[in-house]
This record gives sequence, structure tokens and C-alpha cells, in this order.
Amino acid sequence: MPSYGRFTQIDLNDLGFLQRDAACPDREAARFGLELSAVAYSFEVDRWLDAGWTDISIQADEKLMTGVADPEEAERPLYQRVVNEWIPFMARRHIRSNRRLEQIKGRIWKPAEDEGDPQTGKALTMIHPLPDGRWAVAIGFMGTGRRQMDWMRNFRFAHPQGFHEGFLEASEQFEENCGRIQFEQTAKATGLMRLTLADILDEASRPGSRFTVFAAGHSQGAAVLQLWMWRQLRRGVRADNLLGYGFAPPSVAAASVGELGTLPLHLFSNSDDIVTRVGLY
Repeated sequence: MPSYGRFTQIDLNDLGFLQRDAACPDREAARFGLELSAVAYSFEVDRWLDAGWTDISIQADEKLMTGVADPEEAERPLYQRVVNEWIPFMARRHIRSNRRLEQIKGRIWKPAEDEGDPQTGKALTMIHPLPDGRWAVAIGFMGTGRRQMDWMRNFRFAHPQGFHEGFLEASEQFEENCGRIQFEQTAKATGLMRLTLADILDEASRPGSRFTVFAAGHSQGAAVLQLWMWRQLRRGVRADNLLGYGFAPPSVAAASVGELGTLPLHLFSNSDDIVTRVGLY
């Protein structure tokens, strides 16, 4: 049934834009991308559940919380409704915590080389059925939060691999979770014992994939989006199974990287936003 986005009032159940030419910026796809970028900040997924999205996973710093799903398809609907309220609440509580002990520890004791900085990447993943037995996977990357530790990643300007070190680490963090992000209801619907985001990306690397991945992000989230998509294409994911929309994206490369210009990705910048114009340069 129709369920409308909180900010753009787009029907979250209408994914017709996935059937149109992805090479051209699409108004409805952009509106959908804005809603997806926004829910990656709030984790308020009730409207998305009402629109038929399910198997929602939330990455909040080092925590990965899974199990938010369609209560009508669950074996215990009442229990599932409690889970659907509890997991987003705990995720919001976690990312709003100042976590002062971790920050003080980081100032006093420099992390070991193999330990690295605290993981502060935040993202939301979910799935929706499409006609003809196909599925749309949505990934929203959250931008910078309000805590000091969230901003520290933005100032990791070193670029040993040619890319902004902080954004690259956030992208790698999400990649490491791909094998743990599970789609239990979708696995059951497709007759599989187990289905993860890693499995979906593997299938999206082949012609005739049942899965189309739509990703979006704002600010730091748009930076992570660019690097994550670039890395997926280099790993073999087909461009026709991948589409991204980024808003207020910072620069991610220290020099021109030709492949970045060929990503199935549309970026929207405000000309008055100094961050999107300076970047690593």
C-alpha cells in the first residue's frame, strides 16, 4: 500500500524509476535518494516497513543490528513489532551517545597500528520485491554526526592510496559487514537457506541478476557512497545492477581518477557549499 516519504512525499513503494535510463538524472530517483539519505540519519523505518521494505539492517559505529522485518510475514507478528521498535531505538541511542570514555582513551593512548581509530560508519540496508521475481536493495549512508569522534574521520586527509583515508576506511568498514547483513525473509521467499548482502553483490556481478542495488548518501555519506560504488565495480558488480544518488558530496580523490567519472552515480551539490568544492585539493 502507499506510504509516503517524510520529506519529499514520494511513494516509497513506487520503484518505477529503476526501469528508466539510469544514465540520466531522474527526478523521482533523486527524491527517493533524498528520503533514503534522511532515514540513514534517523533510522525511523516505520514508513518504509509500511511500504513493503523488509530485512532492515542498521550499522551504527562498530555495531551491526539486524532483524527489522515485515511483521505480517513473521512467524510471531507481535514479537516482530517489538523488535522493529527496539532496534532503531537502540541504534539512535548509540549514535547520539557522546561516548566520552572512548574519546578520552583515544587522546591518552594512541591506538596500535593494527587497531586503528574507532569505527564510526553508519548505514542502513533493506530490500523490496520488484515485479517478475526481482528485488531492489536500498543502502543509505549516513553523513557526519554531531559527536567529535564523527568529525575526526572527515579530517583524516592522508591519501596513501590516492583516496581520502577517512572516507576510504568507512567504505571498507561497510564492506566488512556485507557478509553479516542478512535478508532472512527474502531468503525464505526465494527458497534459500541464507542470503546476505555479499551474496547479493556476487549475483549482481552476473548477467540476469535478480537484484538491483540503489544506494544514496549525504555529505560524508555521499563520499562513502562514491568509494563503495567504485570498489564494487572493480570487484565485478555490473553497472546495470547498481545506481547511486549522492547529495553535498565532498571530494574523495587526491588526483583525477578516471573510473570515478564513469560510475552509475549522480551527485548533487550546492554551489555555495565550500566543502564540496575544496575537498582534498
